[in-house]
Parts: sequence; structure tokens; C-alpha cells
Amino acid sequence: VRFHLRAPDKAMEDELVEKALNSARGAALCTETRVSWKLFEEPFDSIKPNAAGERMVQAIYDEMGIPTLKSREAGGSTDVGNASWRCPAMQPLLDITDGLPTTAHTREFVSCFTGGSPENRHGGKNSCKGRSDGSD
Repeated sequence: VRFHLRAPDKAMEDELVEKALNSARGAALCTETRVSWKLFEEPFDSIKPNAAGERMVQAIYDEMGIPTLKSREAGGSTDVGNASWRCPAMQPLLDITDGLPTTAHTREFVSCFTGGSPENRHGGKNSCKGRSDGSD
């Protein structure tokens, strides 16, 4: 069985992993069996803050009229976090849902890119526009 645990920050992720391992240890003890585990990939780190870079990117998105989210509540540990401790990195949060709370990697999130109406597809257009020269 393969598990991948994520959390809003690295400290919480470490705590969650330890709780999961303790649960497995307890289940093995209760059933008089053994349990073992190994990492199948390196753990993800929280993103190192880059206030100057984030202000610069925010100004560009504001100029282009691309809505962004100001909260990192939907964030978490990520491979960008690992890179951010080695070089400057940013991960802007584009508002693809008109401010509706939507968690990434869910069906609701995907529908913002693939939904049947133009209103549902604006998120993908803004995402692409923000990564290009800005033309429609």
C-alpha cells in the first residue's frame, strides 16, 4: 500500500506522518504482526517566502487584470517548496473560481478548466494568459 500525506506546512506534515506511522505500529501490535515502510520519494517542503518576488508577480497580474487569491490556505507542502530553499521561487494562486473556495486537485477545480460554459473555462484562460505574453 502506498500513502502520500500532505499538510498546510512541513511541521504539520511531519506530525501527520508520525501519527500515521504510530497507527500502523499500533495495528501491528494488536494483530501480532509486523509492519515496515520506506519513503518512495523525498518529502515536500513548505515554500520559503519571497515577498519581493511575490509583489512583482502580483503587480504584473494586476496590470493584466488576472485575479489572484491573497490567502495561502489552499497551499501546502509542494515540490516548489523544495526548490524555493535552493533558488528564488514563487507559486502565485490564480483565482479561477471567482472567489469560491475550491481545493486544488478536485473535480470542482478541474471543472474551472473544462466546464461546459465559457464562465467555467475562464480559469484556464487566465492561467495561460498569466504564463504568456498576456495576449488573448
